[in-house]
Amino acid sequence: MSGTVKPLPLSLKLTWSAAMYDPRPTDLILLVQDIAFGVHKDVLQTNCDYFRAMFTLQMVELTKDVITLNLIQPKPFQILLESFYSGYLQPTEDNIFSLCETAQMLQVSSSLLSKCSNFLLNWINCDSVFDIMFWSNSTTLYFPEVHSAAKRYALAHFSDLVKSAVFHKLSLEELCIYLSNKYLVVEKEVEVVGALRTWFQHNDQVPTQTVSDIVLKCVHTHETPSSIQHVVKALIDSDESPFNDISVFLKERQKLHDIFMFWSLSDSGVSTGYVDVFRVSPSTWQASKYDNMDAVEALPVSDMGTAVCCVASVVYLSGGGNKFGAVNWIRDIWMFDFSLPVERWTAVGKLTESRRHHAMVSVENCLYTFGGFGKFRVRNIKLECFHLSTGLWEVLPVMPEHVVSPAAVTSGKTIYYLGKGQTIYSFNTIVKSWTCYQCQSLPLPGVMSVAMHVDPRKSNSFLGLFSGDGKCCLQSFHLDGPIVQAREECSLSLDSNLTFAGSVISGANMLLFFCTSKEDTTHSSGTSESLIVRSFCLQTGLLTDSQVITGVCNALSIVCLPHIPVTQFPLLSPNSYK
Repeated sequence: MSGTVKPLPLSLKLTWSAAMYDPRPTDLILLVQDIAFGVHKDVLQTNCDYFRAMFTLQMVELTKDVITLNLIQPKPFQILLESFYSGYLQPTEDNIFSLCETAQMLQVSSSLLSKCSNFLLNWINCDSVFDIMFWSNSTTLYFPEVHSAAKRYALAHFSDLVKSAVFHKLSLEELCIYLSNKYLVVEKEVEVVGALRTWFQHNDQVPTQTVSDIVLKCVHTHETPSSIQHVVKALIDSDESPFNDISVFLKERQKLHDIFMFWSLSDSGVSTGYVDVFRVSPSTWQASKYDNMDAVEALPVSDMGTAVCCVASVVYLSGGGNKFGAVNWIRDIWMFDFSLPVERWTAVGKLTESRRHHAMVSVENCLYTFGGFGKFRVRNIKLECFHLSTGLWEVLPVMPEHVVSPAAVTSGKTIYYLGKGQTIYSFNTIVKSWTCYQCQSLPLPGVMSVAMHVDPRKSNSFLGLFSGDGKCCLQSFHLDGPIVQAREECSLSLDSNLTFAGSVISGANMLLFFCTSKEDTTHSSGTSESLIVRSFCLQTGLLTDSQVITGVCNALSIVCLPHIPVTQFPLLSPNSYK
């Protein structure tokens, strides 16, 4: 800063001085409570809009040598000052909130705000998310992406959060804001009632009338006085019996989904391999890149042989690899958390051996793998269980019939997969034994089972997809004792250039994805690909015409994950956050 440097008042003893960073004499003292900071005006102007306005708009502070800053805490202010001079900012979990609040009051540079924001984004987890979410609720002007990311994570991880101590410490208002959100990722509404009951058990007695208001806000009931009364009784009674009978009084939340595609190939015209994760909106069929798969495999090919399964907002991936027969098998078990803003891929364990074209399903925090091949095309009939909580493997009874790429699904605590010749096998994870069900239906010559889903229309029923020999068939199976009643839902002929790519159930629809390839002289490979989708309505039995998905031309693994829009929570009332 040009001009003569004025001597500072001798009566003030500096507690902190910028001399350790800048040899020039300081030209201003800032008093923050009882701490005196010796600083340079030009440095303050460079880093803060607050001081830039103070020194350039002819404000009264322009002529002062000592300025008192009110409503500022000394410690976070010192950390910011040191970052002004050093260019280095080191937020911690203990100081980040006060640091951000001070940075906002002083209107620091966008680069410093970005460092605070990045720290918060990387800190989001089950222990911190509520603190970050409700704190950022009132600071969305400066940290909108932090609030959105924390909200997304909290909604997606309901099942984990309600078991934690941080959930029990929510204020009543925070509790209602969280549980009332219609995008809360919850399998059954009775789980929300269970979460409320747990919160009541860890907090002071709540009046019955207040409980009724909470039920109206947080729980999706049939909204009759009788339904609300039964839910309230289940919450305040210590007896378990009313809690076990409340399902009939509850409505399930509407579930919206996004389609996620792994090992995806962009249709941009510049082929970089099957390296991307795409998210597809079912309303527009527009695909947009969401992440990449570099952490898993740097050079993927068109047949990875990887198994994928979903648990709420988390996708697990195991096995397969690039160029089978080489040494680059995927041995890590990878977890992909779509709700995280950064670093979504995490290795959570390792397979006991190399495996490809196998099945992987999840039951109660355990991953089960079976079928497919090992090294040297050896058929693998092992059923193994990986306990996510301990990282340990458990060897279980082998599968009764070997299948390559088994079409498998779980219902409750039981695993099901389609065998050959219209046979369904189930494995009870409690008693740890297999059961065989024989289907009473005509065989489907020339086709193989490619997918299996729980039928949402009827309990103890499943949907099986079969593809091959120029056709794709959908059959429903109802388990009734040792015999399975089966019937054909629909069948469609496939052109020679169409191959089955995957299927998911979203609401009342089954979505069928196909890859189409054709000759294309504009590409060096001589062929071009596109991904199309057809929707089968499970209620009406109608199949829609094909629609092209824009943005992506192929994908090897397609899953359905909860849709959580990027919107804010309702604002808390003044001074409600502590």
